[in-house]
Amino acid sequence: MNNEQLQNEIENILNTSKIGVLSTAHNNTPNSRYMIFYNDGHTLYTKTSIESKKIAELQ
Repeated sequence: MNNEQLQNEIENILNTSKIGVLSTAHNNTPNSRYMIFYNDGHTLYTKTSIESKKIAELQ
């Protein structure tokens, strides 16, 4: 698969599948959760509360 084909496949996946897994770790313990993602090109966005455990783990 060349680079152009790979880019097309990535865009196809991002445009058809909105559910993904966000994985973080805290104290070397992994934590994964399903989330809904939105994309702008190859940049992914997701919504969550500023008070969620995810935010603390990302910081």
